Amino acid sequence: MKILIIDDEQLIRQGVYDQLLEMKLPVDEILIASGADQAREILEHKKIQIFLCDIVMPQEDGITFAKWVLKQYPDSKFIFLTAHSDYAYMKEAISIQSFDYLLQPVAKEELFQVVNRAIMQVTLEAKNKKLFQCRKLLIDNEIDILEGNSLRYLQGLTENKKYLTSLIEQRTRTLEEDTLFCVVYVQVLKTKSVWKEKDKDILREIYYNIFEEVMGELDIRPIILLRSDLSGSVFVLLRFCEGNKRELPVIADYLNNFRVLYNKVTGTELAIYYTSYCDISMIRGQTKNLLKEVYENVTHVGSVFFVGDKGEKVAEYSFDIQFNSWRMLVNRDRLEEFRQSLFAYLDYHVMKKDVDRNFLMKLHSRISELILRKVAEEKISTNDIFDQNYSYYDFMYSFDDTEKFKEMISKVLEKIRRLMGREEQNPVERVVSYIRENIEKDISVGVLADLIGVTPEYLSRVFKKVKGVSLKKYIINEKIEAAKILLTTTTLPVTLIAENVGYGNYSNFTYTFHQIVGYTPTEYRQKQE
Repeated sequence: MKILIIDDEQLIRQGVYDQLLEMKLPVDEILIASGADQAREILEHKKIQIFLCDIVMPQEDGITFAKWVLKQYPDSKFIFLTAHSDYAYMKEAISIQSFDYLLQPVAKEELFQVVNRAIMQVTLEAKNKKLFQCRKLLIDNEIDILEGNSLRYLQGLTENKKYLTSLIEQRTRTLEEDTLFCVVYVQVLKTKSVWKEKDKDILREIYYNIFEEVMGELDIRPIILLRSDLSGSVFVLLRFCEGNKRELPVIADYLNNFRVLYNKVTGTELAIYYTSYCDISMIRGQTKNLLKEVYENVTHVGSVFFVGDKGEKVAEYSFDIQFNSWRMLVNRDRLEEFRQSLFAYLDYHVMKKDVDRNFLMKLHSRISELILRKVAEEKISTNDIFDQNYSYYDFMYSFDDTEKFKEMISKVLEKIRRLMGREEQNPVERVVSYIRENIEKDISVGVLADLIGVTPEYLSRVFKKVKGVSLKKYIINEKIEAAKILLTTTTLPVTLIAENVGYGNYSNFTYTFHQIVGYTPTEYRQKQE
């Protein structure tokens, strides 16, 4: 496997090259090109699987080059690594199905995670492609018989459980007294593949390959049982002993990684349901609980769901969708919008009574990582952020109370903004900051004029000269942008989102949103899912 770094800036491409070398990735070669022409010369002699490519380059931009490569080599993975955060670039990159899009400067850990995922996907796609091309897998009649009758037993169609016992023993070799199982149901929601009877062995092997790639370190030896309807949905028995048993939230994280990777490899959207641990005698009962949950869940959301007693609440929180948007806002120095989105998300889950200590602890961990990385990137000393009133210790342990958490986050973000020089803004930028920091209010031109001590007419004239748009229109646009962020990063009802961006009248909000975006708020949210 080979990686090619393409960037017209010598220092940047050398820096990325040095970082990748330090990571000791499982690749054969890492190459460098200063532009598209040199990259084409390399492709004449070498097969490249992963490209780390700048977008804005002289002569030929990275997106144009990527389109050419993907036409010749559709299995290639492009990771766009650029300092340009313009939405148009991101939209164009997404339109050609790039693997990922990272904004410079990118942290070494984040670069490693993205490149490592790309390597993992290339490896899995190669395995699965070989399965489809060769079609040399022998149909194992014994497995089909064991699977079919095991499913009949689990679904209550027979009382004979010997097939299930035989299947488990064949797959795991041994069945000790302390063997425990976590019953999992992988439900296919949307897929690009229509499976046929002859493809059963290939489908089963794909599941085993991806489970092995994602959960191999757990040494759990999963048992896959294909549904007879060939929807692609499967039952999975994860086998554990006391020695390798993990906490259920950990298992949830592994299952979510499986869900994301399976989607990347096969283009299939999954919902995954899992139970608490049980012995072999309880597998049938747990399966019944799973099927009931699947039947009653009409939302069809691609996520990971715990199925168990109400008192056995498990914190399978990942915040991945929200975190990607929050990271983008912080990278663009839009700290106030980040704060508003984060607090709206938290308030909504508080209202739903979802928030417990585990929830807040995990959210705090992800957010503090994001904030402290920003502090490091801006070369701000932590001594300037924390003091006796708000110490580093207070910040790091502010996960036992939601209001304390929000207070600490607000104070830290305020300090960061000041230390980044936000207090030196000119009048127009002061107006912009006030709009973004008070987006939930009904903001008038008069209020803004009073803020900086000028007449409304003068402010409107200066603002349009600097920004190229009227102040009233700018206020509306900022409110709609804030609403779009809340629609894509939270599950807040649209009525509450309207209030959060300063619209007391829901109809006015919907009308204005449709006029600017071209969709109603509900339609826009559905298109982002």
